Amino acid sequence: MESEQCYDVYLNLKGKIHYGFGGNLYNALRKKGFKTMMSNEEMQSGSQDSPFLLRAIEQSRISIVVFSKDYPCHTSCLKELVKIVECMETKNQLVFPIFYKVKAYNVREQKKSYCAAFARHDKKFGKDSDKVRKWRSALSQVAKLRGLIAGSGYEYEHVEKVVEMVTRSLSRYDIFINFRGPDTRYSFTGFLYQALSRERFKTFIDEEELEEGDKISSSLIKAIESSRLSIVVLSENYADSSSCLAELDTIMECMKTKNQLVWPIFYKVEPTTVRNQKNTYHEAMAAHEQRYGSDSTKVSKWRQNLSEVADLKGFSLEPKEYEFKLVEEIVKKAIENDNGRYSHVTSLDLSEGMNNGDENELASSSPTVDNRDCISICSTSWNQHTSNNDDEDCFSESSVG
Repeated sequence: MESEQCYDVYLNLKGKIHYGFGGNLYNALRKKGFKTMMSNEEMQSGSQDSPFLLRAIEQSRISIVVFSKDYPCHTSCLKELVKIVECMETKNQLVFPIFYKVKAYNVREQKKSYCAAFARHDKKFGKDSDKVRKWRSALSQVAKLRGLIAGSGYEYEHVEKVVEMVTRSLSRYDIFINFRGPDTRYSFTGFLYQALSRERFKTFIDEEELEEGDKISSSLIKAIESSRLSIVVLSENYADSSSCLAELDTIMECMKTKNQLVWPIFYKVEPTTVRNQKNTYHEAMAAHEQRYGSDSTKVSKWRQNLSEVADLKGFSLEPKEYEFKLVEEIVKKAIENDNGRYSHVTSLDLSEGMNNGDENELASSSPTVDNRDCISICSTSWNQHTSNNDDEDCFSESSVG
């Protein structure tokens, strides 16, 4: 239900690494089922494809920057890195650096091969060039983030760790929407889902109409448990659905045990109607008691959950109010909540399974979080014979990264 293209993985690769480490990573991500975009080796920084690639970065959820020895020679990579940092700061995109046979310090401080490359950039564009200043700043910012040192050892192991990280990060949902399909799927809930997705929230909405009496699937339970926020759309006939009530049971349990957020939306119903099970809610619960027994523990728990969720702070839609205004209000609140918790946290955790003394340890430490938007991998390799673009042969292979 998304209105525009979004990638799980964006790969920007040049030189030999394009056909080696980068190509193997691209293939592994595709095989894992991630929607992956990789620029062609022939694409140049000044080509008509450049705006397309920058848009792809904007539409991504994670940016992975692979720093190699000749990375700073390629101005197209540096331009994209500036865009990546911009998206990190304005869209809360995750950014993860990989230091491919280079030291994080040399990238951060522009030493060794990075110093040689920027000496050329200073000469070409001027020492006071705003463009070069932004490139230096972007390098320093990303090199300070927690990342993976891929200096030696089997490259396939590095690829596996990156794929594992991506799987772990993108499998988490931001928001789970609990609703009764016949009431609001193709109207209010559909618009809400679209609006949240447009703002890059990974939102779960069940696409299947469950038969009444069916237990909720393990995938639904996992989606609820992995979400940071559950939105419960309490419509007139919500309580008719035993599957909705079963989902609500898991939602309330996660609120109590995992401190997850729960926002009720009273869609053309009064909170007191839900809290005290009146009107259609009374009729629905009476039908459940007839089916499962008046002393049913299950029904008793459902009643308790309805009362508790109705006591939470949420949103209300009156019969003669515009739905789009409520949708906008909910999305605004979700953005405020997300920014308040995660605006300064933009790194990924790849520490699991690594030894502290290992050569492939994390390059630096910072808080970790699952966040929004796909993968951009910026990496380059030796390009001794450049074509007519801004990317230049900055140094010889004897330079040490």
